[in-house]
Amino acid sequence: MDVNKQSKPDRRKGSVLTFKKVQNPAAYSGTLIVCLSSGLLPLIDAFPTIIRYGFFAIGFALFLLGTMKNGRFMVHFAVTMTLEVVINLFAYFNTYGEYYIFRRFMIRSSECWIIMTMAYYYLKNEDRIAKKKLSTAILVISTITAITSIIAIHQYPNMEIVRALANSNGGFSKEFVHMLYLKNVSTWGLCYAIVFLIPIIAAEFKARKNKGLLVIIAILSMFVLGAQITFAILFLIVFLLFLLITPPKSNRFVLLIFAGMLLFILLLPLIAEILLFLFNYLEKYEGTNVIRSRIWGLYRTFADGKAYGDSKVRLDLYFISINTFLNNPLFGGSGIGQHSQIFDLLGSVGIMGFTPMVIMFIFYTKEVYNALKLELMKRYFFLSLLVFLFLMFMNPIFYSPIIFMSIFLFPVVMDGK
Repeated sequence: MDVNKQSKPDRRKGSVLTFKKVQNPAAYSGTLIVCLSSGLLPLIDAFPTIIRYGFFAIGFALFLLGTMKNGRFMVHFAVTMTLEVVINLFAYFNTYGEYYIFRRFMIRSSECWIIMTMAYYYLKNEDRIAKKKLSTAILVISTITAITSIIAIHQYPNMEIVRALANSNGGFSKEFVHMLYLKNVSTWGLCYAIVFLIPIIAAEFKARKNKGLLVIIAILSMFVLGAQITFAILFLIVFLLFLLITPPKSNRFVLLIFAGMLLFILLLPLIAEILLFLFNYLEKYEGTNVIRSRIWGLYRTFADGKAYGDSKVRLDLYFISINTFLNNPLFGGSGIGQHSQIFDLLGSVGIMGFTPMVIMFIFYTKEVYNALKLELMKRYFFLSLLVFLFLMFMNPIFYSPIIFMSIFLFPVVMDGK
């Protein structure tokens, strides 16, 4: 069967909320509930934390109920979660206990790996109806959230309301943050998750020529631009570029990366002037103060030849984690900058804890890549993975499990549906 051809829809499949023809209703419903409670629907966070955790627990229990007879999967699940829990316990008592509540740290970190194991389950089980329903649900809910977030952004111009819904709450009051959740405003983590949906949607569009997917990409892109999160916008630009051109095969990406680095070096003398032009150009547009302040900081960094503003703060925080790792490379130590997943993990657990985490990450990444049927999906997944690795160097992301849904679960359920 040619997986690049679009088959006619089966109108008897029912809506995404029904179980008709789904082979494993418990696993399907559990996966959907876990995604919703892990950040796909911000409105859920308007309820007390215990309710969100309870909602997640129900979804997790349903998923386990539906998969417990799958012995091979349960072995992978047990090994993954055991290693993850042991390493995170060590990380918490070694370092993270200084910064986070135990319950929140352990649950959020575990949610990331649970979603990765869910992706592994679906890539090993050909439940096409469940995959179609899950991919449709993710697309519909993320689009609705993008629209509600765009509305809120226009209601509060020049306020970092998306960044406010991060761990620090951006300095806003609890009442204001609660009101944003009630308006179903996207969180910082979901903003990045939405960005990482775009290359997979682009692969599906190019394979099946469904113009409705272009509308979804346009809505998601409008939201990301409005959120004014610098790296999210940069990633969006990269992904939209590859919507126009097809990414090369993975073994040619190295050449593309080197070409990009060479272009950057050639343009380096002009970077400051380009940034200053963007800073002045955006001045005429209302609601761009936040992104303009980021551009100004980058301009000063390149113009003065030294880190300035947010860039300087980031570098200082990175080196806190790096120095902690260098002081105790085997087991890590106390004190991290909390601004880089890679550097923070190295600083908190050292090589002994970092290595098994990397091995598990590589295992699931390789499994997803090899399982994807569409060649285009493989290429866009590889592209998103490279950007995701860059994000892990630049930000802590294990507290935003919904990003893992976009990176691992969404390509699996979207591919060849």
